Amino acid sequence: MLEAIALSKTYNGATALDALDLTIEPGEVFCLLGANGAGKTTTINLFLNFVQPDSGTARIKGLDVTRHPLETKKYLAYIPEQVMLYRNLSGLENLEYFAALAGKDQYSGSQLREFLTGAGLADEAADQRVSSYSKGMRQKVGIAIAMAKQAEALLLDEPTSGLDAAGARFVTQLVRELAGEGVAVLLSSHRIDEVEDVCDSFTVLNAGCTVWAGSAEEMRRSAPPPAHRLHTADDRRALEVADAVDGVRVTHEGEQGLAVEADAAALDALVLALGRAGIAVRRLEPTAEPLEAMLAALFGVPAGSSAPVPSVEPSEGAALR
Repeated sequence: MLEAIALSKTYNGATALDALDLTIEPGEVFCLLGANGAGKTTTINLFLNFVQPDSGTARIKGLDVTRHPLETKKYLAYIPEQVMLYRNLSGLENLEYFAALAGKDQYSGSQLREFLTGAGLADEAADQRVSSYSKGMRQKVGIAIAMAKQAEALLLDEPTSGLDAAGARFVTQLVRELAGEGVAVLLSSHRIDEVEDVCDSFTVLNAGCTVWAGSAEEMRRSAPPPAHRLHTADDRRALEVADAVDGVRVTHEGEQGLAVEADAAALDALVLALGRAGIAVRRLEPTAEPLEAMLAALFGVPAGSSAPVPSVEPSEGAALR
């Protein structure tokens, strides 16, 4: 359904995307993972024909997006990170307007309301002005607009950004439902914890380059063991005990205690071995989830770091298409 072949783009001499290859089939949820400036929004913009590639090709249903911009757009629905709606209109009026703009003016008022409730917007909110909406409510109107278009491919740029946990769960659940109906979904995110259970495959981007690509299962297998911080009554003796426990890697980090890498079974074995040796465990806490640690290594930053990545991508216009 969606295909990128050696897709590349630069802005003012800086590489935003370097020879990206990807294929997304109908019913597949495909995730572009990366920090700000990684190339995620540029990829989506290239599929939307908002910008032109320097080299390579973006295809939708086998059609080159650059050569067939109008024909390919009819297959797409797009929800940007910041959904912009007409503030003085209600959610229902916005949906009616954007549906008509997409050539879907056949819906009755009750059908439009069904799209809004299906997107999670409370029925009583449909008639309220958008100026009173939260970001999550605006996002739901954007989803309803995409649903009303009944497109074969859905592009989502950071769909869970700024949403609370319940809102993020709802969006990802809805994405899976749409994929179950055969929609090809391309979404971008910088939060693996919010999308790891919804995506079938991933491409990880760093500074425009693909640093990892594969299925969700391959990503889980590639992730390192969970990392923990351990404080005991006797760290020196704890290190000696840990040497005899299979599947455990422990290093001493001074006042920071012991850094432990082990899966759940090996970690349990270590704690039991410490107890048998009479060494009290004073604190045991996770320091990085496996997938987060993997991504941090791919990005070349410490796990859990919030260090920014310089962006070469232009500011994204928020008009819903």
